[in-house]
Amino acid sequence: MSSWIVSGAGDALANGLYMQVDGETWNDHPVYRQGGNPTGYALYYWDAPRGWVIAWYLGMDPTMGEPCYCNQGDPLPGAWATYDGMTPPAPTVVENTGPTPPDWPWPWWWYPYDPPLHGPNDTIRPCRATINSLHCVAFPWITPGSSSVVTLFDTAGHEWFRRETYFEQFFSDPLDHDPGQTLCSYDVGDGTQLYLCLGSCLTETQQPQFTFSKWSVTGDYVTRTALETVALPSVHITPLLQTPGSPATFRFLAVAADGTTVGLWEYVAFSGDLALIGEAPVPALPTGFSQVTCSADEIGRWDHVLIQREATLYWMRHCQDGSTPPQHRIVAATLA
Repeated sequence: MSSWIVSGAGDALANGLYMQVDGETWNDHPVYRQGGNPTGYALYYWDAPRGWVIAWYLGMDPTMGEPCYCNQGDPLPGAWATYDGMTPPAPTVVENTGPTPPDWPWPWWWYPYDPPLHGPNDTIRPCRATINSLHCVAFPWITPGSSSVVTLFDTAGHEWFRRETYFEQFFSDPLDHDPGQTLCSYDVGDGTQLYLCLGSCLTETQQPQFTFSKWSVTGDYVTRTALETVALPSVHITPLLQTPGSPATFRFLAVAADGTTVGLWEYVAFSGDLALIGEAPVPALPTGFSQVTCSADEIGRWDHVLIQREATLYWMRHCQDGSTPPQHRIVAATLA
């Protein structure tokens, strides 16, 4: 399937990779969507004398004075011109000769409000995993109905595989997890299963905890094989960092409720408890900056992450100043 690279347009938002989605057509010609986005710029065939059109959205009429770029009826790619108020210069269009992104097997696009029809939402952080000897990206996602789903993308074969739970949800209450940060998936490392951490949450008695589970994803249905709920030292934790070479061992940072101290903790899957490795005062932010909390979070959990490069751990904190609009920064601290 062809895809096209648009570059050099005076309207910089029109530049990018345009590809056909789900076999969509217009006037008996393929419709190419910028980045596969159904609500953005479109490359489509109008008719003589304008021919192929690049416009803000599909269906803009280039014969009625609506701004667009047109190639005047030539076959793609053709020579392009600016019409009716579109910002010059006209773009250059060339065929994409690199690998074409694979078709998404469900209609249109990833849409967070109706995933059974449209594909994964971004509530649960995906992960790389080896499943049934295939190197995949695993997307666990939550349906509004009676089951949850794992979608696997085979990175070598560019194929998608859908695995549903059998009338079972990853979690029962959509308010009991962390929707913006620590809800993550991980590879178990045995070729058949995924870990799923439902993130930091508060119980009815305001005690912080997370739920950790293991799911088999090799068959048509996803099945849970283990489950554990662990008390947390604070609700302000980073996403769990899986230890290289030890898939069942995880580390995370937990900031005290008063924001003054931070502890490095270790969790071994289904061990039943946490181990405190070390604790230190929270480093001061640059003058005038304050810690940012997750925008999707009613509890006000910190927006931060723990990453590892070789033997060094980095604590990355999202902060902002008091200007309008605020200036955002990522402040890094290293941990031995």
